[in-house]
Amino acid sequence: MALLTTSHAMVKALGDAMARYQQFRWSIAWASSGFPLCEALLKKRERIVQLAVGVHFYQTHPEFLERFIEDPTVHVILQPSGIFHPKIYLFENTRDDWACVIGSPNFTKAAFSENVEVAVYFDSTSAGANGAYDVLRRVIDEHWKAGEPVTKARLDSYWAIWKRKRQLLGQLDGKYGGKGGSPLLQLRY
Repeated sequence: MALLTTSHAMVKALGDAMARYQQFRWSIAWASSGFPLCEALLKKRERIVQLAVGVHFYQTHPEFLERFIEDPTVHVILQPSGIFHPKIYLFENTRDDWACVIGSPNFTKAAFSENVEVAVYFDSTSAGANGAYDVLRRVIDEHWKAGEPVTKARLDSYWAIWKRKRQLLGQLDGKYGGKGGSPLLQLRY
C-alpha cells in the first residue's frame, strides 16, 4: 500500500496501472478531457470494462462524455439521491492480479495537476486485499448499473445546461476571500 500525496505520484500510479493492467473498472464523480491521463485512457479505451461517471454540479466536462457516445462500457450517473462522489480506479488482469487507487482526485485535469489531493494505492498483494477486491467489484458494479449510456440526446441536453451553469460558476472563480473576495468570506470570527 502507498499513500499518494502529490499530483506527480497520482499521475505516475494511474499511468503505470493503465500500462500494466488489461481491464479498467472506475467509478468517478467528475471527469474532464485534454490532459495526459485522459489521453492515455482514450488510447486504451478498449480496456474499459465499466466506467461510471457523475455529472452533479455540472463538473464533468461534456467533451469527456462526447468521447463515449454509445459506448456500452461507459455510463453516466444522472439522478441519484444525494451526490454521486466516488473516486475508485480499479485495474485488473485477473482476480489475483489487480491494483486500485482510491482517494480524493476526480478524473480531471485540475485533480492531476494543480489541486491538493490525497489517495491510497493498494493491490492484490496488500494485506486484506481479497476481501477488498470483492467489495470494490460489487460497489463499482452497483454504480455502473445505476447509470445510463451516454447518448447524443443526453449529451446535447447536458451541453446546454452545462454552458448556462458554467457562466454562474465562473463568477465564483478566485473570489473566496482576500482582495476582491466576498465580504462574507472575509469575516473573522
